[in-house]
Amino acid sequence: MPPSRSAPRRTRGRLAFRTGRGDSTSQSTEEALGALVDMIESIPSQESESTMQGSTEPPTKKARTSHSNKSICVLRERLLVPASEAAVTPRSTVITKQDVGKYIGVRFTPQHRLACNSEFRLALVARKGAPGQGFVLERQMDKDSLSGNQIAALIVSTQQGIDPGDHGCLWASLDICIQQDGTSVELELNIEVNWNQSLSVWGNSQFYRQQKIRNDLFSYWESAPQLLQKTGVSPQDFYEATCVPDKDTLDTETHWLKVPDLETNLFPFQRRTLQWLLRREGVQWQQRAEDDDGGLQSYSRPSSTVPISFTEVMDADGGKYYTSPLFGVATRDTSSFLKMEDLRGGILAEEMGLGKTLEIISLILLHRRPEGPQMVTDTFLRKDLLATRATLIVTPSTLLEQWLEEFSRHAPKLKVLYYPGLKKAPKGDCYSAEHLAEHDVVITTYTVLRAEIWLAEDEPQRSMRNARQYERVISPLVSLSWWRVCIDEAQMVENWTSNAAKLARMVPRVNAWAITGTPVKDDIQKGKISSYA
Repeated sequence: MPPSRSAPRRTRGRLAFRTGRGDSTSQSTEEALGALVDMIESIPSQESESTMQGSTEPPTKKARTSHSNKSICVLRERLLVPASEAAVTPRSTVITKQDVGKYIGVRFTPQHRLACNSEFRLALVARKGAPGQGFVLERQMDKDSLSGNQIAALIVSTQQGIDPGDHGCLWASLDICIQQDGTSVELELNIEVNWNQSLSVWGNSQFYRQQKIRNDLFSYWESAPQLLQKTGVSPQDFYEATCVPDKDTLDTETHWLKVPDLETNLFPFQRRTLQWLLRREGVQWQQRAEDDDGGLQSYSRPSSTVPISFTEVMDADGGKYYTSPLFGVATRDTSSFLKMEDLRGGILAEEMGLGKTLEIISLILLHRRPEGPQMVTDTFLRKDLLATRATLIVTPSTLLEQWLEEFSRHAPKLKVLYYPGLKKAPKGDCYSAEHLAEHDVVITTYTVLRAEIWLAEDEPQRSMRNARQYERVISPLVSLSWWRVCIDEAQMVENWTSNAAKLARMVPRVNAWAITGTPVKDDIQKGKISSYA
């Protein structure tokens, strides 16, 4: 889906010139243009560029597939702005400078921020540290004179005009060309929207800022409707993709399945669900012969060629890349994302009353953490953690007693602990990471998660006059490598910006489960479903 490559549009109206950074002092058009030209000429060269004299045609812009081998050019747009027809001292006929975003900032105000819905406001601003005299160049623009791609390019330029250097980030590079024909001066802006390639859906330090940029881009990008149509996920798509265990096959496989230390018998549909849960964790129950008790064996899920939610699309130069608006990433190589297919866990979304709690208890009893090293490395947090066999369960406060009663009734041999949080723990009680690691199950609530986030996030770097007298307390929830984390009533963390959702994503785990009877409440593409698992 290459973006539109129609001839560049000539915007109507004129630029109004002001000088200084925030100074309202007026300046003549000739002086203002002179200051702009002086600054452009004094910008250090970064790529092959030249000042041309005597030419009547602007130089041909060299097409760039991407700004660097780590970014993908998804959109390239040109804007021709007639700056002035006043008497201007003739200078160089054409002055071209590439990648000037470090020195010149774009300020573009979309229609929803203006009182008049028929106009936009465009301004070029000299950034701090730019050579020469500061300036602000503003103009009102009729929205009908701009294409959707041009608006999208200007919006990205406004929000991120410099490569932030992080994977998964959208940003814009700006080239500027000033052409003079007698006393007429024309300004040409060439904007490339680049998308830094990603090797993972995790670890983007600018996730929330970039999420807004992507949303704004998709609001105007002419290719976005087709892209979202191909990669978007609707509630109906979700329900059609859910796993309904095959009754005939799984009934045969699980007919003799017994869960050790479980004080109740499972219904056939619960045994089928349990087999699905086990397979999502990389194992399956199998009976070797009629006269034995059966046991767990390794299980590998079928592999695919393109990762879930990824679609093949075309960049601004016709090159192939893959993107997932669901995850907000773009890449030319999907091999690392195929590993997501091996993520262990999922969403248990059976209707109320069918025994989701009992199925999770059976999973805890049947599939325990194998013996291994005491310390393991968490690749997401990039640090060594104490490994534990424990399963962490996060539940609403109203369901806490129900979980404790279910464990007491169905699995009394399991060591279960309620974690009230460090701030509300009774004096003298020990809730260290080592203490929690000795249990089979640790239960906490969303209220604890909201309060514990301040003990889980990395401390801001501040220059301190005196050395710290006491060691900073860290929440044990992020100090352990949990064997399994279960988020009950997962719709409680559908809002990614809530403290409970932030901490839930930070908890290290091997297997992750979202438990809910209402998995979809709105459009999945807009993030209205818990994506914790």
